[in-house]
Amino acid sequence: MKIRVESILEKIIYSIAFLVIFYIFSINTNYIFSSICTIITAAIGFFIKHKLKINQEVDTIKQSKLSIGIDKYFIIFLFIFALILRIASFKILNIQPYSDYETILEAAQKLLIGENILNTCDYFKIWPYQTGIVLYQTAILAVFKSVNAIHYLNCIYASISCCFIYLIAKELFSNRAAKIVSLLYTITMFTVTFTSIMSNQHLSSMLILIAFYIAISSKLKIKPILKFVIIGAILAISDIIRNEAILYILVFICFFIVKMKNKQTIKQGIQGIIICVTVFLVIVKLSSLIIVTTNINQYGLKNNDMLWKFVCGTNVKTNGQYISKAKDIIGKREEEIQFIKNNFKKHSAKEYVQLVDDKQKIFWQKKEYIWGEKSKGYEKQKETILQYDNIVYGTVLVLTNIYMIYSLFKKNKNVNATIILLSILANFFVYILIEVQPRYSYLAKMMLYIMAAGGIEVIFSKIEQIYKMRIERGERK
Repeated sequence: MKIRVESILEKIIYSIAFLVIFYIFSINTNYIFSSICTIITAAIGFFIKHKLKINQEVDTIKQSKLSIGIDKYFIIFLFIFALILRIASFKILNIQPYSDYETILEAAQKLLIGENILNTCDYFKIWPYQTGIVLYQTAILAVFKSVNAIHYLNCIYASISCCFIYLIAKELFSNRAAKIVSLLYTITMFTVTFTSIMSNQHLSSMLILIAFYIAISSKLKIKPILKFVIIGAILAISDIIRNEAILYILVFICFFIVKMKNKQTIKQGIQGIIICVTVFLVIVKLSSLIIVTTNINQYGLKNNDMLWKFVCGTNVKTNGQYISKAKDIIGKREEEIQFIKNNFKKHSAKEYVQLVDDKQKIFWQKKEYIWGEKSKGYEKQKETILQYDNIVYGTVLVLTNIYMIYSLFKKNKNVNATIILLSILANFFVYILIEVQPRYSYLAKMMLYIMAAGGIEVIFSKIEQIYKMRIERGERK
């Protein structure tokens, strides 16, 4: 018997992803019980609703027309609902830019009036790749003459992301499951309140989701070569805004390899890898060259201190987070290398295993409600919202694990879902070594919500199978 190569790859990805997702599930067990109760209650509700429909005469023509109408307008409703929540959060919390966000905004405001600090400020000399977001904000300020415009656009980007969570989940699983997870994500307060932060993650995450949808969509009638060009261009723009799209280029490369099944798909997969990577590199490098030649920044979009992330990420005392005490060695390569070496010398293997566990808890478990510190008077509300979010997030983890367990014993796995699983795995493994912050999980957690749709569909389909069997037995009698 000939074993398909892609089947082995799919099994490996699904198996590793199952272990990783189960681990994420295990470190969030403090609120899993409430989440399981929520799922059981919802399942009972669906059970009762389904049972009532069995003995009712339904006008199937009217029902199908109504369903089409609901599906047509759901995405519009989802966008408007998400946008209202996020704009309300921004207006109520009114969080002023701080830390890196403040530095970037200040550079954009000065550039608008002809004062370029990108060549003189140490921050941009060390991390010149931030020039991309500075130029973006400068353009927004030039057009709209208001800092609030950046916030409103972030609210729009975040709302569009909610819509693409729906579209991707619908493409991978089902319409009904996609509606549920997209609504769950929309009302998750971590994502709602984080929109109030002037982060470059909102735009970059939206672009990556769009690239994912283009890659897996069966409805978009785009020629493969054009599709690969568009994906490469979108990821390049995302990388210029936030320097992390290279991680997703690797995800796409692995995804194209997994989809190689025969001569035609092997050829298409190789084309996809070459075109995506080429377009990505050409746009990023060309943009960097333009920035240098126009004297906006002498370093373009380079990262002049790649080691700093490892300096922070390997530090046991700060659990792999930012080290304020070591900021004196930023940009000093030899000192950073020595700092990393000393980190490994000072601590045992057991301590580093604990560090990895602590970092994953910060990434997958902790919610970064910065507004709790930045906006006074919301401390009590913060605790209530944390409890609410824990139940929602716990529910998502339970549903994701249900799908993963089901998939392990399924022969024909959902090959398109591997792009989402690969994203989860990429984030899990890359943050073992580099600096971690709760907000870095913004996009990775979207992937968990998408995979939760699989768990919902498994539950729904099993309930329907039980009813179908009962009806068939009743007819035989």
